[in-house]
Amino acid sequence: MKLSSIFKLIIVFITLVSCSKENSTRETSLYSAKSVLNQHLNAISNRDLRSLKATLSPSDSIELILPGSPISYKVADFIKMHEGWFSESHWTFSPEIISFKQVGAFAFATVLIDYNEEERNGKPYYNRMHVSYVLERNSGDWFVIKDHACSFEKSSE
Repeated sequence: MKLSSIFKLIIVFITLVSCSKENSTRETSLYSAKSVLNQHLNAISNRDLRSLKATLSPSDSIELILPGSPISYKVADFIKMHEGWFSESHWTFSPEIISFKQVGAFAFATVLIDYNEEERNGKPYYNRMHVSYVLERNSGDWFVIKDHACSFEKSSE
């Protein structure tokens, strides 16, 4: 085999490995954001405050928008609200990610949530909602920085 042929093969090999690493990095990055979102949703479903905290920004900033409530911007307020909610055991929270997109250091998701309580005011209660999440990559890690819930079907309270 000629030296020029070997050189060409080496160049092709280096190019293939380089492209493969670039694609792998993109997929890993996408997977990491989605895995943090899944951890966040599972923490809520399982009332796991410690796992939930791990998905939140260390900068103490999260925007929480819930129907009928003032907007909250602090992780501490987000945690306090969830502590009270997690102490109740009569509800279920079933999430389904219906869209997910990552653009650079941000990821955006829409999640369908079926929320149910065994009893509210003497009757079973349900609330179907879409929740929009925004995640941000900070120092290589992903964190939930926005949670915006919008009910579209629920039983009367």
